[in-house]
Amino acid sequence: MLRLLCCICIIAYFAVGCSEDKRTAPTYSDTTPPAAVHNLATAPAAEDRVTIYWTAPGDDGAVGQASHYDIRYSATPITEVFWDSATIVVSCPAPVSSGHIQHVEVLGLGLGKWYFGLKTADEVPNWSELSNIANATIGDTIAPSAISDLYIFSFDETSATLVWTAPGDDGDIGQAAEYDLRYAFETISEETWAVANRVQDVPAPEAADTGEIFTFADLETGRAYFVAIKTLDDRSNASGLSNVVSVTPAQDNLPPGQVLDLNTTHAVGHSVTLTWTAPGDNGYAGLAFEYDLRYSQTQITNDSWNEATRILDVSPPGVAGNEESFIVHDLELETPYFFALKTADDTSNWSEMSNVADAITVALAQLTFSNRLAGAFHSFWSLDGRDILFEADYGQEFVYQLYRMPANGGVPSKLTNEPGQASQGAWAPDGNQISFLTTGFGLNELRMVDAAQGSVSSLLLRHEEHRIQDYSWSPDGNYIVYTAHPPDQWDQRRAYILSLSGGATEEILSPDWLPIWVAWSPSGDQICFTSTQNENVDIWVMSSTGEDPTQITFDSAYDGAQAWSPDGSKIAFTSDRTGNYAIWVMSASGENMTQLTFDDEQELYPHWSPDGKAITYTSGTGPFWRGDIWVLYLE
Repeated sequence: MLRLLCCICIIAYFAVGCSEDKRTAPTYSDTTPPAAVHNLATAPAAEDRVTIYWTAPGDDGAVGQASHYDIRYSATPITEVFWDSATIVVSCPAPVSSGHIQHVEVLGLGLGKWYFGLKTADEVPNWSELSNIANATIGDTIAPSAISDLYIFSFDETSATLVWTAPGDDGDIGQAAEYDLRYAFETISEETWAVANRVQDVPAPEAADTGEIFTFADLETGRAYFVAIKTLDDRSNASGLSNVVSVTPAQDNLPPGQVLDLNTTHAVGHSVTLTWTAPGDNGYAGLAFEYDLRYSQTQITNDSWNEATRILDVSPPGVAGNEESFIVHDLELETPYFFALKTADDTSNWSEMSNVADAITVALAQLTFSNRLAGAFHSFWSLDGRDILFEADYGQEFVYQLYRMPANGGVPSKLTNEPGQASQGAWAPDGNQISFLTTGFGLNELRMVDAAQGSVSSLLLRHEEHRIQDYSWSPDGNYIVYTAHPPDQWDQRRAYILSLSGGATEEILSPDWLPIWVAWSPSGDQICFTSTQNENVDIWVMSSTGEDPTQITFDSAYDGAQAWSPDGSKIAFTSDRTGNYAIWVMSASGENMTQLTFDDEQELYPHWSPDGKAITYTSGTGPFWRGDIWVLYLE
């Protein structure tokens, strides 16, 4: 019975698949299509081609080996509805066994974004469903950023001046290729952009973040204009629409707003720092044209305005609301001053006079206010006298880095980020570089950093494994004198001169002198140093070649940490000859000694201003000797 059933099944099979009736097409039993590909992906595009990858499906679902592929691409997303309109990839590979990775390179593609889809067929053919859609981009498709700060700088009866900040080629990076500036007589949107009027002869964009200005001319007086802008890169990728501004050309009679918050923040020595908020071109909007800042030793009023002294080098106003500041120099010591300002637009509409700010210049002032255990040390003036360099542990207690601040005080800015300590900073004679000592993490080097940028330093000097203690530049910048000693061997301290032109390092003082605090004279022919010879700390002067050392202080107290005056006629130094460390000054020959500071604190490390009118120093007290920078004006 079982054999009979098997025979019947075999006969039935051949009766269906192999009909003797030649007029009837054979009927296939395979109705299972290949599985749809779900991991179609693209490799990074290059030039005019894209490589796409996928895992081969089977003949029946995911089993077996399919017969052929239909791969297509389009510049618009591919769906079943738009499948027939997509372009066929001619050189498709034949399917391999299911589960294996396959790929094909699609050539001849233009710039832009492309979409790819795939279907698979068996030998019937039964077609799979559409794969996932992969995409790839050829060329630059990143548009410039949309401008968000377009505004009216000024206007008159027939023109308006526009200002904005340049975006980049790709977002806010690089340099775009073209501006598309348009105007209309009603507000502009993306929907109405195409019908707005394009302005001709707009200059090409500058580098990203550059201020742009353009005068839009031949306008009709009294008519409202709405203006917006887009930016294009060299691939014609367009930014989004900018903010929209409007202007009605007319005679500009509206003055800038009145400054009401003029304030003095630092009144030290011969300078005073002023701060205020910028008004606008028209009231408190836009960008004004100029400031008229004046000062007087008597109260300033509208009636006495013309008698006050005008300051000529004030920078132009920033955008309305900008925080402005200016340092007034060349004032007299210990003198009251009054300050006021007016603001004008580009058509000479002047604001009302600001509030009056006042200050008294002081001869002695604290410049830093440390809250760390160690604080700030070793001040050094810039060559132009506008800034002061110092070291401080503001970031981490007892880990010093270099900082700079305005010479009359203000917020310090950090210059170095050394892995160890950065100390004894000094401007190089050319004014472009700053030198400093760095120690810690096995380092003891003299390094250089850019005076303007700071941060990344370069090596200037390393003395074997010795510890460099202090140093000084020659006035011409060709030599450095320094002291150094082997680790933990202070009694082996020596002084050396290094030629920066490549000469050998020369020892000029032996350990017999125990030299420290070397300082090159402004004339370049002498070097002064502190010596602990004979168990007494005194100041000596010798020739710049190390010859003829001459002692110029003889007190049994500590005399050291000296600094030459800019003209070389005087030497400032630290001494405890009155029982407390204080700043003293004497002639270059050691005569006419005068004590300058009389506080209870300990005062060290004097340094002269370039004009010789002031001395900065470190003053400190307490169990950990917290230091701060002070300035004393002598004249």
